Amino acid sequence: MTVHSVELEFNFTREQNTAVIETIAELSENAYYQGGRVAGLFADEMRVPDVYRYDLRYIANTESWEAVRLPQDASPAGGMGEDTRPTLLVLMESPHNDEYLYLDENGDPVKIPVVRDRADAVRRIARVEPVRPANGKTGEHMDRFLAAVAEGLAPSGRDVMYRVIVANPVQYQTSLHAVHGGTLSKPLYGALRDNVWKALWTQEAVRSDFAARLAAYKPAVIFNGCTRVVKPLVEEAIREVLRGQAVECYRVAHPFAWFSAANRKLTRVELEE
Repeated sequence: MTVHSVELEFNFTREQNTAVIETIAELSENAYYQGGRVAGLFADEMRVPDVYRYDLRYIANTESWEAVRLPQDASPAGGMGEDTRPTLLVLMESPHNDEYLYLDENGDPVKIPVVRDRADAVRRIARVEPVRPANGKTGEHMDRFLAAVAEGLAPSGRDVMYRVIVANPVQYQTSLHAVHGGTLSKPLYGALRDNVWKALWTQEAVRSDFAARLAAYKPAVIFNGCTRVVKPLVEEAIREVLRGQAVECYRVAHPFAWFSAANRKLTRVELEE
């Protein structure tokens, strides 16, 4: 299912909540933010598509897990009709900066400094192109620790091979990093991302698109690694689509945080509530 341009514009005025208002001074005008409005970041071409990225194997005789990353990300739809292996779906809330390529008017990459002044770099952004979900450190931590997270699943008593799909319920850059360049470790930017995410989630087209993807993937296992504020909203959507089906749904920390053993714990979520 295709979500046609969501066509939301965020007008940063005094009518907006405090977390957004306090960020105004750090926004820089570029191709996606002009005259106090963010526009163009929520068109179809700005979506970061889901990918089939890993084969995850449970080896019964050693009671161990092995995650193998594919040489290249594949479309989740590829071979689904013929592939009888169960699907494990890893969810994050939405793509951030590493999931996009920023380009200037000449087509050259724009790198946003982490600690120095970001405004000049942000102003040079003329085009934003989606790359892939869970890129950068998030992807690195998923590569290293996916098998360790899977250890929280109950042993099946037999060998099992999952195809692992990596996805975002909202496939747009809700952090608006392309217009401020800030880090989500700063509370205001985290709050901004949550507010924009929830605003997009009110759009029927966005929720319906996620529901259609859930129905198509038919996951046997879901790792809900969305951030804390949006986790329950995503679980509600999962429950609406998959209630009554043989699905194991778990809460887990965002994959970026899997480097800590404490953040690799799985918590079962019942879908029949």
